[in-house]
Amino acid sequence: MAIFNRNDKVADTDYSTKELTKVSQGTSFTGDVVSECNLLIDGEINGNILSKASVTIGAKGKVEGKIAASKIIISGFFKGELEGETVELSSTSNVIGDIISDKLVIEDGGNFEGYSKKRKSNEYLSMKEDEEEKVNSYDDKEEDE
Repeated sequence: MAIFNRNDKVADTDYSTKELTKVSQGTSFTGDVVSECNLLIDGEINGNILSKASVTIGAKGKVEGKIAASKIIISGFFKGELEGETVELSSTSNVIGDIISDKLVIEDGGNFEGYSKKRKSNEYLSMKEDEEEKVNSYDDKEEDE
């Protein structure tokens, strides 16, 4: 579980097990992100994120789209759909949308407007299946050329 610092309200997680990709404050882009490493977002992303590791939206971060990851920690703004084993909303979080998770933690003061569903143990990340279909269709197009 993440540790939330009461002074600056920044989620802290253990990034030592995988590499870290950071989207810094002042950076914004539109598009999908597929990553096997941890992702820390202090900037803005408009698109979908698929990660086998942890995705953290910092207090200044903003994401609109879908996130599917092993662990999701929100301290900033998110609008869309979250799916993960663990989803944690800090006291500074503002989440509008749906959450599908095994474990949902909302710190006192965290804002969540939407629908929450407990994921069944045999469910897989729906975005992962969608991404595999995209990759397969892309590979088919390359073979046709």
